[in-house]
Amino acid sequence: GRLDEALEHYRKAQQSDPGSAALRTEVARLLREAGQTTQALAEAREAVRLDRDSLEAQEFLAEVLRLEAMRGGGAAAALEAAAALEEVLRLRPGDDQVTRALAEIYRQAGRPGDAARVWEKQVQAEPRDVDALLQLGLHYFAQGQSDRAQATLQKALEVDPTFLGVNTAPAEIYEEADQSEQAVLH
Repeated sequence: GRLDEALEHYRKAQQSDPGSAALRTEVARLLREAGQTTQALAEAREAVRLDRDSLEAQEFLAEVLRLEAMRGGGAAAALEAAAALEEVLRLRPGDDQVTRALAEIYRQAGRPGDAARVWEKQVQAEPRDVDALLQLGLHYFAQGQSDRAQATLQKALEVDPTFLGVNTAPAEIYEEADQSEQAVLH
């Protein structure tokens, strides 16, 4: 039906402009809608190859790769999705949704150090981002860096003493750092 017609239209346009990342990205979207995920991924990769600085192409590639990783594509798929999300952040620094998605992909891939690095960049860019401070503190804690976790969560409390996530997290971290007196205070 209409999807096939649209795909045919874009394929013809591609013939006249084979170097267009925008056309490749649109073809990739249509292929995904048609359920042709493998071909959509190939088109998305080609779009990025043609124009590494195309935000639209990078976002679409990252989206498709994230879905593949979530569907059980394994660590390799997760790391490829992470690389694509890193490119999106390069093109649109500070994007909260992309930051969260990237940190989560790294966490799922068993790369907590990379997840912490993502949050460190976010905190560096936005030092008063309480949620980023909380996430960074929790990542430090998960890595066994209780002192860094405690200091980071303390910064979050200084920014917003009423933020519930920060108010509940320090007790566990103080306990882990064997500072039970501090834990009781929180």
